[in-house]
Amino acid sequence: MFAAKHLILGPLKFRHDRRCREFFAALDVMQAHSGNLPLLNLREFFGENCFAEIRIFEDLASLLINRHCGEIAVVSHSELFFLCALAKHFAPGKVFEIGTGFGGTSYNLSLNLPADAKIISLSRKIWPSGSVELGQFLKSGRIELISSNSLDYDFSPYSGAIDLVFVDGGHDYETVKIDSINALRMIKPGGIIVWHDYSRWFPGVRRCLNKLGEELALRQVLGTSLVVYQSPDAQEPSGGEL
Repeated sequence: MFAAKHLILGPLKFRHDRRCREFFAALDVMQAHSGNLPLLNLREFFGENCFAEIRIFEDLASLLINRHCGEIAVVSHSELFFLCALAKHFAPGKVFEIGTGFGGTSYNLSLNLPADAKIISLSRKIWPSGSVELGQFLKSGRIELISSNSLDYDFSPYSGAIDLVFVDGGHDYETVKIDSINALRMIKPGGIIVWHDYSRWFPGVRRCLNKLGEELALRQVLGTSLVVYQSPDAQEPSGGEL
């Protein structure tokens, strides 16, 4: 089955470059804002003259899966492009991902990060991606996979040491709450956190981020289920307030 899938769908894998200006123009005509959080101003966030080339490698087989199937949510093309643009523009040296999934997000981020950057990706279960390219990054040490439940993991060694955190782990309220607190503890001053699946499909994510948004300047990326926070001073919310 694995061989047949890659024989049939292998040619559908592709790599291409797009510019941020095209991405911004596309978002201008995307779906209306559907959340409670204010929108991220992309031009202010990235700057008017952000023309870096973005590299994306996609397995279209994963995009053909129903985007929300049970507890599995696939990062959309627009979301993936935003994350890659963020990696290219802000050039974080150390990235922590909570929720590895198929490994596609880690791989695409690594394509756009500085050569000496490192990704640490934690997940209770690592789903096999079948990607030879991902395996090459694992062998090089640029991506470190940690098999653990984020609720039990000790994040303290990374306190104040991470430039970018991507939160895409458990989607219930309590898990999102704990992952968010740990993410806020990990980021450096000026560090960025991105959450996935802020949508009606995942009420726990939405409720937690709406509550957190009362304390911190969270912004939703229009046309996506992504929420962004950039900390000027890595402030930390009190867990009881969430």
